Amino acid sequence: MAEEKWIKKNIKYFEKENKRSEAEKELIKIGNPVIEFLTESLIKKDNANEAKLDLLRKLILNHGPDAALSTFRAYTDKKKKYHSKIAWIAWRIRLRSASDILADILKSKDKLFAVEALTDWGVPVDFEIITELVTAQSSRSTALKALAHHDTDESRNLALEYITNDYKTTREAAFDALGKIGTKETLYKFVTLQDQDNSHFKAAVDSLTEKYASKNIDKEIRQLEEIGRTEGFLSLQPGGGFDDNSRNIEAVKLGKYLNKKTGKEGMEIAALRISISLGTVAGRELEAAWKGIGGWL
Repeated sequence: MAEEKWIKKNIKYFEKENKRSEAEKELIKIGNPVIEFLTESLIKKDNANEAKLDLLRKLILNHGPDAALSTFRAYTDKKKKYHSKIAWIAWRIRLRSASDILADILKSKDKLFAVEALTDWGVPVDFEIITELVTAQSSRSTALKALAHHDTDESRNLALEYITNDYKTTREAAFDALGKIGTKETLYKFVTLQDQDNSHFKAAVDSLTEKYASKNIDKEIRQLEEIGRTEGFLSLQPGGGFDDNSRNIEAVKLGKYLNKKTGKEGMEIAALRISISLGTVAGRELEAAWKGIGGWL
């Protein structure tokens, strides 16, 4: 290739003069993606993935994704599928002109970067592609996150299959999706989970609480959690902080306040939150303490 011979000749000259960095600058000034690619490859001779991705990023920014793609196809092993890396970098730098490349990749075997990019952009990916990727551990988290743009029962059911998975990253991806597409019934599924310290789990619970309680009830939920941890919602006998029916007076007050503020729906969500954070026993005790408040049974 003429360009490669020309570059090698110039590099040797600059090396003799100990001006290697100048060679790079001068050659890249030409503004040709092929020249830029070969220059950096020959001078740096760095095969590390990070170096390759950095070079791809420069090519995309300087010459656009099409030129970057054609250059890598011409001068690298085609089996390395640099088109997927170009799409990935284009997504990272928010170069939306790479959407055509992404669309092509979704038709190929190398879909992972494209699915991740489209999910980040809020573009739904075909459910069939998601179900294909979710079968492999290496692509499962990406596939589950993509469910966030599929508000369907089959998507919810697929995400729910992985909320108890052995891999933390898989569970987190499932929680992220359910935080977006989950229903009130999803909160009931969360009750028995032992993932209280998982921030993604907490975020999903908070998101669904906000979605299904007509108004913000975070403050009331925190107060109920404190009561449940320190005093309990029921007592064996009246007296102290408990009324004649042995119900926690403050918990009853909060129930009445929630009923007035949000109706039975808000009370139901709050009780669910107590079951999730403090356990099913505490949840049932709160339900008993609220008996007779508004439409509460």
